[in-house]
Amino acid sequence: MLNTAQYVVSNCPKNSNISLLISHTPSLAVLVRGVKLRIKIYMLSQTTITIKKEKVSAMVEKGKLVKITYDGYVNGKLFDTTNEELAKKEGIYNPRMIYGPATIAVGEGMVLPGLDEALLEMEVGEEKELVLPPEKAFGKRDPSKVRVVPIKEFQRFNIRPVVGMPVNIDGNVGKVVSINSGRVLVDFNHELAGKTVKYTLKIEDVIEEPEEIVKELIKLYAPRIDVDDLKIKLTKIFSWQGVINKFKFC
Repeated sequence: MLNTAQYVVSNCPKNSNISLLISHTPSLAVLVRGVKLRIKIYMLSQTTITIKKEKVSAMVEKGKLVKITYDGYVNGKLFDTTNEELAKKEGIYNPRMIYGPATIAVGEGMVLPGLDEALLEMEVGEEKELVLPPEKAFGKRDPSKVRVVPIKEFQRFNIRPVVGMPVNIDGNVGKVVSINSGRVLVDFNHELAGKTVKYTLKIEDVIEEPEEIVKELIKLYAPRIDVDDLKIKLTKIFSWQGVINKFKFC
């Protein structure tokens, strides 16, 4: 239940048309700031009407900023989570990560394809368990992404390659898988490519207020900034995609 409001109807005679309308129209749906509400109308007396508003399930739209929480598993082992305590418990805690609900734009490719598709079919507060095949997760393994790199390329930068070392070559992130006769074999596939993964996914909230959208975007692209210390001045905003060039902060 969201809230209850009472409205006094003046000049409402007994057995009026208003009474008939209310009794035959117990509820209706309206859209308030993008959120569907169910309006239930109750006749308390001939001069007072109580209106109770309850949320109606509504799917999240493409492009909406939402806060989500998730846990990702492969072969029964946790590999990613927004839950700090769970990360510590399962031994994957990273002190450089910021845990808690993650803000993303739905359907904009900010999460795995399978998660994006699921979010478009979910409601705020809903939680789903998902099984994602490789093509909906980290992709299928591509043999062409396993390449031989001359060891001289590493020596140019005073790097001594070892098996398992992550490397970044021309913007491509990979991992050294073997070293033999001056040649280094590097796998540029994602380490979970070809794997089926499982996720528990929940939409915690939808961000709709303009100032909150700006704050979430700042946290998204500059997570170390304390947005509570910023003074934000908003001008015209038509959608969250247009916010970046339309605000000032100091």
